[in-house]
Amino acid sequence: MPKQVKVGASVEPSLRLVPSVLKDFRNAYPKTTIHLTQRSSSELVAAVLDNRLDFAVMRLPRDVVSDDLQVQPLYSTTAAIMARRGHPLRDATTVSELVDSHWIVVGDPARPGHQDESIQELFLQHRLGRPRFAAVSDSVFGAISMLIESDCVARLPAQLLRHPLTAGSLIEIPVREQSMLAYQIGIVSKATRRLTPEAVQLVAMLRSYARLTGVLELDGVSRA
Repeated sequence: MPKQVKVGASVEPSLRLVPSVLKDFRNAYPKTTIHLTQRSSSELVAAVLDNRLDFAVMRLPRDVVSDDLQVQPLYSTTAAIMARRGHPLRDATTVSELVDSHWIVVGDPARPGHQDESIQELFLQHRLGRPRFAAVSDSVFGAISMLIESDCVARLPAQLLRHPLTAGSLIEIPVREQSMLAYQIGIVSKATRRLTPEAVQLVAMLRSYARLTGVLELDGVSRA
């Protein structure tokens, strides 16, 4: 009977970390299929706790600590405010200049987007009210397509500016407040759930890749 590992991923690790170990995992377990779900961090935590996912590789919220969860920090990374090339606000330097902009976020389309922590923290921290959401996409590249064809803006992993499919199409809006924000990526699983050997091996591969690329988070210190 074919086996499967159900993995959740937030945007950043779905672009770099998870794809990087797929080939090696397939070589080790050719009869095992990875089922990848991309959602916001809060949705991934809920899916892990409900046993809908074996584990999640995700942006770690500040309040993720729970007796029901096992959290393994991996590395720190950054996001960027992005827009299409030639965007009228391309030279904006403060988040207040974007207060009337319409935002595209990656998450569950069944939700209005107001729980998206990646944008809310910018607005709440600077008392700018609620951001204006134009669209919520369950696909990062669906969000990018809308971004390229509109004057909307988005806060997405900085590595997208160098990704082969988006380099040259997206620019960074150099918002000063954004440059000071970083966040952690980690692996989250249910503490009371025993992972299958295949899932355990995939977790080990993800940790190993993070370590070999010099971004493993250890004892709260990021090693670059």
